[in-house]
Amino acid sequence: KSSVAFGTYSLAPGRYEAALIDEDGKVLAMAPFWVRALNDRPRVMMDRASFPVGAPIALSWSNAPGHRFDWIGLYRQGEMESQNYLGFHYLNAAPSGTLRIAADLEPGVYEVRLGLDDSLTALAGATFTVG
Repeated sequence: KSSVAFGTYSLAPGRYEAALIDEDGKVLAMAPFWVRALNDRPRVMMDRASFPVGAPIALSWSNAPGHRFDWIGLYRQGEMESQNYLGFHYLNAAPSGTLRIAADLEPGVYEVRLGLDDSLTALAGATFTVG
């Protein structure tokens, strides 16, 4: 078992690929990684503040850590327990992106949370209304 460490100081923020290459130059495996600016914090942004009943909920996120199991969860506003989500979606290691949630929500106030790597740790959130 071996590893190679390298610094990212001279890399501009963005997406990169790390490759494991054999002695003949054949690519054996690849894995994406992202370099973020030091002060970038995770964010969740709603497409709008209010959605009609039955409409899909549109949102975007940015500056997520990029772990395979980072997630977006849907909650009733004020729900204290992270495991009491109405639904969730894994982000598949994407540090930014957009998502449309097809949810048949009753009128009320809801929130979405950006969660860390299959844990109950919320990194960011946003609220919206349905009705």
